Amino acid sequence: DWRRRAHGEHGGRGQRGKRPRRLKSQPATLRMDVGPLELAVDVLLPERLSAHSKLLVCLPGGGVSRRYFDMPGFSFAQAMVAGGHALALIDPPGVGKSGTVADPFQLTLEAQLPMLERALALIRKQPQLAKLPAIGVGHSAGAMLTAALQAHCRPYASLVLLCFGTGGLPQYLAADWLEFHAANPEAARSRIPEFAKT
Repeated sequence: DWRRRAHGEHGGRGQRGKRPRRLKSQPATLRMDVGPLELAVDVLLPERLSAHSKLLVCLPGGGVSRRYFDMPGFSFAQAMVAGGHALALIDPPGVGKSGTVADPFQLTLEAQLPMLERALALIRKQPQLAKLPAIGVGHSAGAMLTAALQAHCRPYASLVLLCFGTGGLPQYLAADWLEFHAANPEAARSRIPEFAKT
């Protein structure tokens, strides 16, 4: 049962004046069916939830997986669990252990948002997590997804957007694509996979 909280053993030496190491929360890894794909999600729970506990839903940036938030020796997730909060670390579609499609360029923002919305709904079905205020935490491209998901379905009480800007990456587009976008912004949006491939 993923809902059991698995914590490491105290690492103290039993000597007077020696402080035992803090308990480490072991994530329960879930496979969530969100329609066309399955997403990998790590859920971490503190020893006790309180009236001050929050659910932090974390999406990583490009080139990294959900493990970005739980790196050995420098773990955002463990620090938040120690503070009494629950976390859901999600590999977005096409990232890490989550499923992908034959042409990953088709995993546009519009394609990903319904899947992430479904994953969050499944996470919230767990009794411990159902009523906790949710905070969206995103890094870089994950921050973009977090902000877009908030605009899409308003699941969060607040957002934490790390290393994020709203300027896009126009420097990676050829001049003719930039001209096309300036003249036809709506038509250009439907051609994002084509732009990305060139």
